[in-house]
Amino acid sequence: ARMTLSALLQHERDDHSKQVLESASNVINEAVESIKEISNNLSPHVLTNFGLASAIKNFVFKVSQSKSINISFDTVLTDADRFDSNIETVMYRATCEMINNTIKHANATEVNISLEKIQRTIVIKYDDNGKGFDSEKTVMEPNSGMGLSNIASRMNSINGMFVYNSAPGDGFHAVIKVKI
Repeated sequence: ARMTLSALLQHERDDHSKQVLESASNVINEAVESIKEISNNLSPHVLTNFGLASAIKNFVFKVSQSKSINISFDTVLTDADRFDSNIETVMYRATCEMINNTIKHANATEVNISLEKIQRTIVIKYDDNGKGFDSEKTVMEPNSGMGLSNIASRMNSINGMFVYNSAPGDGFHAVIKVKI
């Protein structure tokens, strides 16, 4: 579509037709950029090429650019520490989901994330200083969203564990573990 519009723009047109074609071209360019961004968030090249630690570090860096929240990410893992691609993808998406939930709902100023390998288990610990919520009540509410249940479901798909707790005024705390 982009190439076709580009070819049409090369021909002589009246001003109105040219404006319509330029507008359509701009819309297509924006759509292409949105698709690239969505695709990168689903399976970023950093995850594919460099692994879980680098992908989380990269995501944290991007989010931190907004200056709306301070995220601390600690790990001793390197690019050489690679795991099954499905495990890396699920753990990456779970971490991104928790960060997004914190930004959307928690009014937090600080997030602390750690990633480590303890013997044959990958462990992510996540804590925010947000407003917290009643864990039991929120999960049962029909409008509570799918974020936490999506994380739990994804973790189950790789035989992982997702445990969290929260209380009003006490932030959100979670641990994700996957045996490798």
